[in-house]
Amino acid sequence: IIVWYGDSQALIGKLKKDGPERWLMRRLQRYSVNLPRHVVDKLIQSGEIQEVWPGIFAQAASTLYDDEVGLTLGNELNAEQLIG
Repeated sequence: IIVWYGDSQALIGKLKKDGPERWLMRRLQRYSVNLPRHVVDKLIQSGEIQEVWPGIFAQAASTLYDDEVGLTLGNELNAEQLIG
């Protein structure tokens, strides 16, 4: 998933508008976080991420990522659930 950090929100907007151009995906790569599919599914259901292009997901809630601590998954998803 692509998290909100730095200029990533503007780049996500460009992705939604123009699609996954090579240069754009290379820039967005630094803002991506890999998560197991079952975690992604839970985040989609909760509205914390959304599919911005087929197969590409981005943060949709401000509470998902913190500049100081990184990804914040809340109480529903603990460390054991992240280990596939």
